[in-house]
Amino acid sequence: MRIIRFRAWDIDHKEFIYFDLNNPDENLFGRHGILENGGFEPWQQLTGLTDSNRCDIYDEDILRIDLGILMDSSELESNFMYVKVYWLDEEGVWMVKSVGGWQPAGYSSWTLSGTLKNGANKKIEVVGNVFENPEL
Repeated sequence: MRIIRFRAWDIDHKEFIYFDLNNPDENLFGRHGILENGGFEPWQQLTGLTDSNRCDIYDEDILRIDLGILMDSSELESNFMYVKVYWLDEEGVWMVKSVGGWQPAGYSSWTLSGTLKNGANKKIEVVGNVFENPEL
């Protein structure tokens, strides 16, 4: 069964609240009062994919990718780049786009699943997210 899990950033407590729609015991709405009290950023969905440390990858996570996986290292100005995960409605696919710093030509955005299929999951890791690490 596919895991349908979300998280929401609690603005007041500065932490994520996780909930699983497949698990009726995870009744986030009643337990944490999301519908009544507000105070949460928009939900972020689990992509269903994991990084090289088996850490779940969520919408708006920041990933560090070893570029040696994607291209010949002689073309590289840097050995890695940072990307942000996002959902592209028009295509119905999880994407990543470069955030800050150097990026190789032609790699401003691409599919997350394509990156993982090409072996990058061996050298890709979640290093933060837009709420806990805005500097990334």
